[in-house]
Amino acid sequence: MNRLSELDYRIITILSGVTNALGTKPKACKGHSAILLNEDRIMIIIRDSTTDDCMWFLEVDTKYVKEQKKVLGSEVVAWRKGMRGDAEKPVVISGPSGVGKGKLLNMLMKEFPSMFGFSVSHTTRAPRGNENNGVHYHFTDRSVFEKDIKDGKFLEFASVHGNLYGTSIEAVEAVADSGKRCILDIDVQRARSVRASSLDAIFIFVCPPSMREFEERLRARIVLDVLSLKGGAPGRTRGLNFYAIDSFSDGLNEKSS
Repeated sequence: MNRLSELDYRIITILSGVTNALGTKPKACKGHSAILLNEDRIMIIIRDSTTDDCMWFLEVDTKYVKEQKKVLGSEVVAWRKGMRGDAEKPVVISGPSGVGKGKLLNMLMKEFPSMFGFSVSHTTRAPRGNENNGVHYHFTDRSVFEKDIKDGKFLEFASVHGNLYGTSIEAVEAVADSGKRCILDIDVQRARSVRASSLDAIFIFVCPPSMREFEERLRARIVLDVLSLKGGAPGRTRGLNFYAIDSFSDGLNEKSS
C-alpha cells in the first residue's frame, strides 16, 4: 500500500508541474491502483470500470516524451489507453485519393499521440521539397531496392509512375520496437499485397459517401483529369473497385442512420 501511495503522490507531482499533458486523459474514478514500469511510465488500473477502459499508462520519460520535450520546449507527459487482445497487430489503412484518410489519421495521432506510429516506406524516386530521408521516406537506389525485394525484405512493393514504393519488414518492426502500434498508410494496390503477405494485420478501407462526392473532391483538388476519373486513376486509386466502394458506403450509411 505504501508503494501505491508513493506512486499516487508522484503522479500528482508530475501532473501539477507539467505544462503539456498529451493524449486523452482517463475519466475521474472512485479508485485506482498504480504500478511503476521501467522508471519511464506508470500503469494505472481503474477500479470498477469496463474492460476496455480499465488500464491506462502515464508516460513520464519514454522516448516519445523526450522527443516532445525537445519539440515543445517544456515539460511533457503523455496519457495512453491500454489495449487488449490484438493490440500488437499493425493497422493497414487504405482508400482512394481525396477520401479524407489523411484527416482521419491526423485526428487519430492528435488524440493518441504515443499509441500509434507510422512505418516509413521506401521509394526509388528523388526527394521533393522539404522531404527528409528516414522521415518521409527511405530514399534508395533502384538496384538496392530490387535486391532487397529478391532477398525477401519487403512486405509489399509496387511500381507507381515508374518509381518503386514499398514497406519493409524492418520498418514495421521499428515501430513495434518503439512500443507503438504500427500504421501503414498505403494505396489500394499495396494494401492488397500486404493482405496477401504473411503479416497478421487489421485492414481498414476508407470509402467516400458517394461516387458523385468522390468525383467532386478529386476535381476540387485538381489531382486527376477527366480521363483518369473515367479510365482508372493511377497511384492511390489503382485497383479500386468502384462498385464495392459504393455498396459498402451505402451499408455504413444505413447502420449509422
